[in-house]
Amino acid sequence: LSETKNSKKLIELIKNKKIKTYVGCNMRFNPCIKYLKKNLSSNTPNEVNIYHGSFLPNWRKGDYKKQYSSTSNRGGGVHLDLIHEIDYCIWLFGFPEKISNIYRSNSSLKIDSIDYASHQLFYKNFNAGIILNYYRKDIKRQLEILYEEKTIEVDLQENIIKSNGDIIFQKKINKDQMYIDQMNFFIRNLKKINEYKNNFSHNSRILELILDD
Repeated sequence: LSETKNSKKLIELIKNKKIKTYVGCNMRFNPCIKYLKKNLSSNTPNEVNIYHGSFLPNWRKGDYKKQYSSTSNRGGGVHLDLIHEIDYCIWLFGFPEKISNIYRSNSSLKIDSIDYASHQLFYKNFNAGIILNYYRKDIKRQLEILYEEKTIEVDLQENIIKSNGDIIFQKKINKDQMYIDQMNFFIRNLKKINEYKNNFSHNSRILELILDD
């Protein structure tokens, strides 16, 4: 946990200096995630499954192997690039009691950083599984929540939510709008609240979880 060894000192310094902090996680402003946050069933799910697979060479211009994402000592790795998945999972369901991580780097991309990540989040009465990868050419981003009485399926590419196969929410958006909404939220609340919930301390806890061996 060398990346987080100084976080407690920084948190204490931020607290003493009364510095307001905010960490940008744009998926909190995705319309489907916002809908779930507002309308999520109070019943405990039996299982949560999250998947995000996309093709790294399509992300970066030029030689993808020379980009930071492909280099571990520059902070690269799918577990860090796609930290949004574990962030919104914790935003919806809270912090888990414990976590188990599996990291691999042996795909056809042949990069130095982690190209496959599996997080297993253990809650009191259910588990949440998150799978991430850099090598899927047909991008897929989805969330599935299994309850006793229904299954919620969320397509985060098309922004569609289904309950037992029936569409209950759908909204077409320009993906840039999430970033605009996030910035507007940050500016609008600068003087209204003492501290953002998505602050440095909160996200340090998330970083510690994904860097936990």
